[in-house]
Amino acid sequence: ENVNLIPSAGFRFRINDETEWSLDYLGTNNQPNFSQIQPIRDLTNSQNIIIGNAELKSEFSNKVTTRFRQSNVGKSQFFEAQLTLNQVQNKIVAYRRYLPNSTIQETRFRNTNGYFDVRGYYMYSTPMINENFQFNLNGTTDYVNNISYINEEQRNIGRYFVYSQAVQARFSLEDVIETELNSSYTINRARYSSEYMESINANSFSVGLATKGYFSDNWAFGFDLSHRLNTGYSSFVNANPTLLNAYIE
Repeated sequence: ENVNLIPSAGFRFRINDETEWSLDYLGTNNQPNFSQIQPIRDLTNSQNIIIGNAELKSEFSNKVTTRFRQSNVGKSQFFEAQLTLNQVQNKIVAYRRYLPNSTIQETRFRNTNGYFDVRGYYMYSTPMINENFQFNLNGTTDYVNNISYINEEQRNIGRYFVYSQAVQARFSLEDVIETELNSSYTINRARYSSEYMESINANSFSVGLATKGYFSDNWAFGFDLSHRLNTGYSSFVNANPTLLNAYIE
C-alpha cells in the first residue's frame, strides 16, 4: 500500500514581448510492475528465470527544468536553450546471475539510490543574406549516472556522456528549389566502476546534402546524399557508409 503525494511547481518570467525564461519542478512516481513484485519463479523462459521482489518500493523522481527562449519575428530569428536535472530515489534495477554449472540466468530486482541524469539542448536559427537563406545551429548533451548490479552485491556505476553538434544551411526558392547542406558531430563516452566492463570512446561525423527541385507544375525531383565516419565503435558497425536516396514525385 502506498500513498503518493506528488508536487509540481512552475515559474514564468516574460522579460519582454520576445523573450521568456521559465523554471519548472515536477515530481513523478513510478510503481513497480507486476513481474517485478511477483515473488515466484517465472519459468516462461527456461533460460531466463524471473523472480520478483514483493518488498520493492516505488521510484520517485525529482525533475527540475529551466528554459530560455527568444524570438525576433521581424528578423526571422529564434533561439532556445533548455537544461533538465532528474534525480531518482529508490530506482528499480534488475540484477542477473548465472546458476552454477548451467547456462540458465536468473533475473531479480531491487531498489537503489544514486541515479541522476542531466540533459540539455539549444537551437539557433537566423536568415543569411535574405530570407531565402536560413542558417541553423543545434546541439544536445546528455550525462547519465546510472546504477546497476553484477550478481547481487557488486555495485556498478556507469557514467555516460553524449554530446552532439549539428549545423544546417538551407536555401529555398518557392516553387523552384529547396536544398540543405548539413553536418553533425557526436561524442560518446562511457566509464564504469566495475573492472569487468571496458570504457567506450566513440565518435561519429556526418555530412549530407538534400535537394528537391520543381521542374513543372506537377513534377518534382529530389535526392538525399549523406556520408558518415565512425570511430571507436565495435568492428561490425565500423563501416563508414555513403547513402544516396533519389525520387521523382
